[in-house]
Amino acid sequence: MTFLAKCVLVLLATALVCAFLAASPLIFCHGGGSGGNCGEAVMLSLPATLLVSPLILILATVFFFPSARKILLIVLGVMAVAELALVGFSTKLVIDSKDHSDQTTERQAVFMYSVCLEGNARGRSRTSNDPPEAIEQSSFANCAKGRQQVFDTFRSHANSFSPEAMAALEQEFRRKLPQIIVKTRGDVRKTVQR
Repeated sequence: MTFLAKCVLVLLATALVCAFLAASPLIFCHGGGSGGNCGEAVMLSLPATLLVSPLILILATVFFFPSARKILLIVLGVMAVAELALVGFSTKLVIDSKDHSDQTTERQAVFMYSVCLEGNARGRSRTSNDPPEAIEQSSFANCAKGRQQVFDTFRSHANSFSPEAMAALEQEFRRKLPQIIVKTRGDVRKTVQR
């Protein structure tokens, strides 16, 4: 076998063993990956795999190059540099995924507040003939907890939801309110006529 082919085999064997170690929580996780904590187990197995990878590389090199200590040192040096780059990359992925989940939670809090306002307006429109101003005030009063939740969620992620953004969100609700009332009361009339 040529020198280049053996180097490729060393790297391929190391990569395959490391991939197996990293993915083993998915393979052996409650029914082949259907368990809820399998993804977390994979994230925990990555640092351990990174720590063991130089040993795997050494064993693969010794297997394919039994008498070549110089090559072993070169391969270990390249692997050390690659491992440092991989640790940096995986750390960035973990940080990015946390930022993404924070943004998702923030968007969800804003969405839930909008849903609360519109849902309350529909409910009140369905059961009363109150004017839009009364329905608006009732919706804001009933959704005060959701409004506070928006501010609390942003604050818990070291962000802030500006009063201007809240005013714009509430103004959008005020703009939609007449349509919500007309549509809801129209639907109620159609149901009663049937």
